[in-house]
This record gives sequence, C-alpha cells and structure tokens, in this order.
Amino acid sequence: MNQSGNHSKGNDNPWAKLIALCKKLLDALPGNVEPALLTFWTYRGGGKTTFLHSLSSALAAPEVAVVGLWDVAAMELDRMIQEILHAVEAASGVKKVVLLDNLDASLRLNDGQGFFELEHELVLKLLERQDVLLITTSQIPITTQWREYDVRIRQENHLIPPLSEQQITQMEAATSSCASQLFARSRGYPQVLAWLQQVPHLSEVELAQRVADYFLADLPDKTRELAFAASLLPLFDIAVLRDLLATESDVEQEGFYADYVDRIRELIGIGLVAWDMNVGAYRFCNAVVRRLLAEGFQALRPDDFKRIHQIAAQYYQAESRRASYLHYTLVSAVYHMAQVQYIDDPSNVGNYCSRWVRDHLETWMGADWVAVLDAWRGASGDEVVRKELHTLLGDETVDNITQLLEGAKHAMEALR
Repeated sequence: MNQSGNHSKGNDNPWAKLIALCKKLLDALPGNVEPALLTFWTYRGGGKTTFLHSLSSALAAPEVAVVGLWDVAAMELDRMIQEILHAVEAASGVKKVVLLDNLDASLRLNDGQGFFELEHELVLKLLERQDVLLITTSQIPITTQWREYDVRIRQENHLIPPLSEQQITQMEAATSSCASQLFARSRGYPQVLAWLQQVPHLSEVELAQRVADYFLADLPDKTRELAFAASLLPLFDIAVLRDLLATESDVEQEGFYADYVDRIRELIGIGLVAWDMNVGAYRFCNAVVRRLLAEGFQALRPDDFKRIHQIAAQYYQAESRRASYLHYTLVSAVYHMAQVQYIDDPSNVGNYCSRWVRDHLETWMGADWVAVLDAWRGASGDEVVRKELHTLLGDETVDNITQLLEGAKHAMEALR
C-alpha cells in the first residue's frame, strides 16, 4: 500500500503527479484501455474536497467537459445517479470528467447496497461509454468492494499526499520560517494546518488533544485506546498489542483474542488501519495520520509513550531472533529501540542501535538478506518511518547499519 511521506522545502506540489496522471488518462480517451475510474483516498480531513476542486480547474480544456462535482454523502442516491447521467449526456465535450466526492459514504447505505446500486446504475454505465473519466474520493481505498469485473479492471487507487512546505508557503504568502513551522507542526495535513491557521498560538498539548479527538472520534473507549497506542507502532499485530494493553483480567477472559480482532475491525472499517500482506502485520493506512497521533500521544502521555516503546522494543527484539522472519521485524526493533534511547540519551542513539545490529549478525546468518535489505532501506515501505529513522539515528548510522547488513549478505553468499 502506498504511504504518504513528508516533503521538504522546495519540492514540487505533491498533487502535481496525480493531476498529471488524470491528464494522461484523459489524453487516451475516447476508447482507451487505460484505467478510467480513479479513487483518490485519504483519511478524514486530508483534503479530498479541496483536491477535487483543484483537479476540476486543472483538467478544464476546450475538448474536455468537467461535467460536475457531486457529494455522495450529501445527496439522495437515485436522484444523484439520474442527475449525473443526464448531465453527461448533455455535455458537449469530446471527453468528459465526472467528479464524485465521498464515494465510501455509499458503502454505509443500506448495509452496502447503496454502493452496489451506484456501481451498477452509474459507474458501469459511465465506463461503458468510453468517453468518461470518473474520478472519486474516499477515506479508504476502493478495490475488493467492486463486484463487476469490468469495473475492477478499469480502476486504480491513489493516496492524496499531504501538502508540501512549498504549497504552504504559496497558500500563506508567508515567510519561509513561518511556513516551515506550520509544516513541521501540521506535517502538511490539511485539517491540522487549518487549526493552526485559525489559532496560531495553539499549544502542543492543545493541538495533541485536537488530533486525538478528531482522528479517533466516535470510537468506543477501548478501541480508541488501542488505536492511540498503536499509532506509536509502524507495524503491529495482536501479540504486541496484548503486551502493550492487556491486563491480567483481560488475558483471563475467554473472548480476549476475539475482542482485539473486533476492535481492529472497527479501525479497518473507518479506514484508519489495514492488514498489509507484504509485511504480515497491521499498519495505519495513512502514515502521516499515524505520525500526528504518535506525536500527540507523546505530548499528552509522555510516560506511557516511553513505556510502550520499551515494551515494543523488547517484543521485536525477541521476534528478531528468528532469522527467517528478520525482514518482518528488523525495522520495528531498531525503530522502537531508537525511540527509547532518544528519550534516555539522544547523543547515543546511533551507537546503541548499530551496536545491537552488529552483535546479532551471527545469529541472523539464515536470514533472507535480500528481503532484509529491502525492508531496511525502505523502512518496510513507510517513507515517514524512513525519515524518522534518519532523524533519530543520523544518516551516518543508517548507512553504517546498511553496510553491516550488506556485509552479512556477502558473507552468506560466500559460503554457498
């Protein structure tokens, strides 16, 4: 799954690639074999509607009719479907763009029947025309939910990235230092940026509470607590959550495991977390949301922040003893060790973590070193964590650990 990362000052508009993709697909109309149904997704407050309005302006051209923008969450479904079909039929452009906001809202209509009605009565008909690019937004990727084969083969999902520092500077007409501070505190996330624009002197604790209340709104207390604690973990499973959260009475309960599964299903249902088959663990769908929640957790509960990282470090260190699973556990083990050491002694984080890796190389000789190096270099597919590791460890230590792993790989190859 694609993860959004931070964008340093001077980078291009992170939305530019998505806009360019839409233009490329429009160029292929009519009668293209390219995807003609795009879902741009991000969690709540991630700028979906703003992105659609920007897209609408960017795609307007003499041969393109941007037919309109409809909000699935705000209209009666049958009326909206008929309105869109009539508007497309009446549009004069050779190529047509239909914009649908909040597509996932239809999944909550009549136990999902609203979504299937929308698919059969609108989406399929628009794709059959061969002259329409249908662009939707959602809080979650829409993939397996489609029933129709002709829809599934024509659709793609893309994450809406956070705003870059450059975008914030342009929006604010602000000094670079002001934009830099806004970017650092908001991580470029539109809703958080809006709070800071409205209340520039919002304290760290006040901001942390807003983040927790907003992203975890309407969740039951136990599910909210699980999500807040899990935000400290780039990857997690039920076993590590049990170590972090379970009391003795919880463990003694007959339905203990099922209770955790139910809570995670709630988080999957709202688009906050997902199971990642590539790493064999759960992770937050939006890495920037996870980072914001984790920073909020640290501001509100610093003692628990350290305790959770300590427990997670112990868990993943123990799991890393299984060399065959090292590519699943190494990044988490180093990440949590680094977090704990940064609290205790920031000057010694790099030495501590690189020494731990060096001391364990002999026990990992049976590891899949290609997979281990891929996981380490890409932080298990999480650009936000990769940048965090560089901040916590320093570039030199990250390079040193990479060299240690490469050396172990070469040593293994020499034995064959």
